[in-house]
Amino acid sequence: MTAMPQWQRLVLDAQENIGKQARAVLDSGEFASGTGLVKAAQREIGKRAEESSRKVLHLLNLPAGSDIDRLLRQIAALQWQVRELTKSVEDIADLSKHADNGDA
Repeated sequence: MTAMPQWQRLVLDAQENIGKQARAVLDSGEFASGTGLVKAAQREIGKRAEESSRKVLHLLNLPAGSDIDRLLRQIAALQWQVRELTKSVEDIADLSKHADNGDA
């Protein structure tokens, strides 16, 4: 078996050292805190961007995503009410039909 070339040994040593250092950083409380702060900042930036775009869309008299979501919920509720009313009308029609036939 041939010996490992020196460059390959250097690369493997560097990889091992960097891996240990990276693991130490990733396992540290500071890294976890920093990650939490970054995520909180991302949420806040996203929230502010959404608010800004909503304001711009309203200034242009265009519906924002939240407006469309609200309208879709209202449409779904109306569809449910129409289905319920349709069932009630059909039930009344069936009762009336049976009453006209003397089945009641």
